[in-house]
Amino acid sequence: MPEQTRRRFLARGAGLACAPLAASLPAFAAGSDDDLTASRFAAQVNRTFTAQPLAATGAPALTLRLRSVGSLAHAAPGLAPEAARERSFILVFDVEGSVAAQDTYVVANPVIGTFAALLVPGRDGRVLTAVFNRTA
Repeated sequence: MPEQTRRRFLARGAGLACAPLAASLPAFAAGSDDDLTASRFAAQVNRTFTAQPLAATGAPALTLRLRSVGSLAHAAPGLAPEAARERSFILVFDVEGSVAAQDTYVVANPVIGTFAALLVPGRDGRVLTAVFNRTA
């Protein structure tokens, strides 16, 4: 049996928590964790995403526009530089029409698919940031 790591625990928990919400979202092709790469997101800059908060049950989904994809200054050790750039990056979203709170969201895009991410707002709540920092 594989060792229970924090990453596996969070991934399984996010999957369980997202399942009921993802069922109510439009049917997008959800990909694996390996599909969430900087280059796939870079192709979606200025495109629309939807985000449904997990903690605020009944809250309306947010409409987001992907502003930028940036690299992390200190990516996870142990990866080749090319792999580190693809697997460790920052997403910056503009919130359209409302303000947003920090929460884990079910995020969806027709090309990327559906995934869970912790989105952290800037001071005014109109910009959200997600950090992906993966070692493998």
